[in-house]
Amino acid sequence: GFVSSLDVAVQRPVAVTCCAEDCTVRIWNFAANTCEVGSTFLGDHPLSVALHPFGYLLGVGFQDKLRFFHVLSDEFRLLREFPTRAAKMLRFSNGGHLIAAAHGKIVSIFASHSWTRVATLRQHSGTVTSICFDSRD
Repeated sequence: GFVSSLDVAVQRPVAVTCCAEDCTVRIWNFAANTCEVGSTFLGDHPLSVALHPFGYLLGVGFQDKLRFFHVLSDEFRLLREFPTRAAKMLRFSNGGHLIAAAHGKIVSIFASHSWTRVATLRQHSGTVTSICFDSRD
């Protein structure tokens, strides 16, 4: 199927992709042109992905939840799960200490060291379609 979301790690030559059609999330090594690790989430359609700048943490937005994983050599190991519906846009901060998840007109911000929600931004007039952190975050 087609790639529905993509992100790149800054410190490693890896990218993450997700395909909602076949329910897969894959980590690609673009220096070696190989798929390093992949997973199929049967029944759960991944909507969005975000990769930590170091490439070892992964956020995946699903229709009914938001999950965070450790990226291991042969699997994704679940760290935390939040009941955030339809997070169609995810983005790690440049330093990797925060991750923002946009769902509709709401943006939830989580701390990646404690996996707690640190802020919820609710006053957007329209659907949030992109997220960007300041370069000095």
